[in-house]
Amino acid sequence: MWVEFPQAADWLDQIPKSKWTQAYDEGKWYGHTTTNLTECMNFVLKGIEALPITALVNETFNKIND
Repeated sequence: MWVEFPQAADWLDQIPKSKWTQAYDEGKWYGHTTTNLTECMNFVLKGIEALPITALVNETFNKIND
């Protein structure tokens, strides 16, 4: 694949892999560790996980905005 587009490979090699791949992000995702982000979302969604999907989306939006 890279044989066909060597300029693309050169361009990507100039960007730190941690900026464009999750494999090299050292366990972080948008500046948050995955476990901390998961724990935060679990706290936000606590008590509403059994709601129908439309109500779940609405409540998630409202809780995050609060």
